[in-house]
Amino acid sequence: MRQFIAPLALAQQRAGYEVLCACAPGPHWSELKAMGLTMLPIRIERTASPLSAIRSVLEIAYLLRDHMPDIIHVHTPIASMIGRLGAFVARMPCVVYTVHGVYCHDRMSRLRRFFHIALERIFAPLTDYVFCVSKEDHATALRLRIGRRRRTFYVGNGANPARFCPTLRDQRRETRAQLSIPDDAIVITIVGRLVHAKGFAEFFAAAKILAARFPAAHFLVIGDTPTSEHDDAKRDVLRLADGLPAGRVHFLGMRNDVERLLAASDIFCLPSHREGLPVSVIEAMMMALPIVATRIRGCRELIRDRVDGLLVEPRDARQLAKALTTLIERPALAKKLGDSARKRALVHFNEEKVLARQLRICGRILS
Repeated sequence: MRQFIAPLALAQQRAGYEVLCACAPGPHWSELKAMGLTMLPIRIERTASPLSAIRSVLEIAYLLRDHMPDIIHVHTPIASMIGRLGAFVARMPCVVYTVHGVYCHDRMSRLRRFFHIALERIFAPLTDYVFCVSKEDHATALRLRIGRRRRTFYVGNGANPARFCPTLRDQRRETRAQLSIPDDAIVITIVGRLVHAKGFAEFFAAAKILAARFPAAHFLVIGDTPTSEHDDAKRDVLRLADGLPAGRVHFLGMRNDVERLLAASDIFCLPSHREGLPVSVIEAMMMALPIVATRIRGCRELIRDRVDGLLVEPRDARQLAKALTTLIERPALAKKLGDSARKRALVHFNEEKVLARQLRICGRILS
């Protein structure tokens, strides 16, 4: 809610909509309320328990019958399924589902892929409109019959260029001093949930190769594991960093000043196994950082290999280390790629344009 949906909710409020935000209470609840959002607590657990799901469906149905919205807009795989069932029970007039990345991907086993596609198709009749954050997902949704033609839209993702601005590098020395990082260090940053799918195993395997070769290399890890995740990844990720020289890896947790931390970085890295259209990469592009990402859906839509950054195969730590080494050893290339990424992000992934596109579609739906 805080990272991805709040900007849309605030834009809708500015456009004159009444917006109610329903999600499970978490550590950022008061922060969201302070933004001016109306927050409604509901229980949604990331669990396979049928009893828990039924309870959440009924809770959502009662909430919807109390407020009678014109549109219910659902996000994330489990919450969207529970939300659509609740909307069906409450007989809501219009359901919009944003696909933040079709869950099945190229390297998934055939059985798991079949299971996730079947789930999406089962819930498709409960969905009036589908929003996709990536063009590949838009094509996939139509091909797999997750969404209907003329009711499935590409909406994109974006970042605020005024907030994520390269001029923040003027604060680089001050930010590094606060993190106990030398001014002449090489700083490689990753931003994301501390879960296996973000590629932390490959990131730290590459980090160990780089740390041995470049004594000035430091590694920033921004993000945490949400309390709703049934994933032991946080403990595993922390363990993966064992063996790196003391003081060279910095776990910073959830931050409100990601732009300052990116401004203090030299390279951005995201070796994910699957993505929708990663906002973290867009933010790094806006900051004109050279980027190394995996050649997967979403990342390859943002980054053109050797034009706006470098793409490597997922789960390949040696290839990842080689690409990062190239950017460290060839600063002119790194700058060229970063500048190109900034220009591309300003044209295609400006948050203002993305929000305006969604507001236009919502207006058409209501009319």
